[in-house]
Amino acid sequence: MLSVLDQNPGVQWQSLIGSVNHEEDAGAGDDGIAEDGADDELTSFKL
Repeated sequence: MLSVLDQNPGVQWQSLIGSVNHEEDAGAGDDGIAEDGADDELTSFKL
């Protein structure tokens, strides 16, 4: 949105707010991470 305002100085930011599509953040939910740690290949990683 800042890029649009920067490239179009005559545009009012208030007019853009109504046209911005956004989705509600539902949190982590099912992000594909195994809770039991079975699929965590980095747990044994050492420098």
